[in-house]
Amino acid sequence: SALSSTIDAASNIEKITTQFTTLTGSVDLAQEHIEDLQQFAASTPFQLNGLAESSRVLQSFGFTTDQVIPILKNLGDIAAVSGNDVKDLALIFGQVQAAGKLTGERLLQLQERGIPVLRVLAEEFGSTESAVREMVTKGEVSFNDFSKAMGSLTQEGGQFFDGMSKLSETFEGKLSTLGDNFELLAATVGKTLLPIAKN
Repeated sequence: SALSSTIDAASNIEKITTQFTTLTGSVDLAQEHIEDLQQFAASTPFQLNGLAESSRVLQSFGFTTDQVIPILKNLGDIAAVSGNDVKDLALIFGQVQAAGKLTGERLLQLQERGIPVLRVLAEEFGSTESAVREMVTKGEVSFNDFSKAMGSLTQEGGQFFDGMSKLSETFEGKLSTLGDNFELLAATVGKTLLPIAKN
């Protein structure tokens, strides 16, 4: 059972590496990014596979691997407190970036998920929520405005500040972090055994 687990973990890393190699066009860059994701997963209540999927979504919208980790940290804090899926938020974030502006549909999606980006934008613009909603309708809220508002939600004093740390202190969060660390250990051991298993 232990042997099978280590080989499965290594096989999973091999699969993710192949996917990221295709996305980035570089084996070295893919391996470096996976190491970053593993470290991120090992210190947060999120699983490696979910973070890898979120990273692939963001990269499909043109974000580089250097940009992905900071974005995932921001979205991870929001997801941890709001109870949303990181991949889901990554998709919305990517869609806003692709459009170059915040649309009414994306704003509604965020409101449905309990993320008060409209309120934050109103505060940043020194305006009312209804006025900002009208700006969104006219396409006057840029991706940069949106990204800044999302970032402010996780800064000190923001509603989702330190969300991942708070969730990681729960029993479920501790179990998740422990599981990620075991998975990382198993993958390290399994990396040696995988060529033998293939043969």
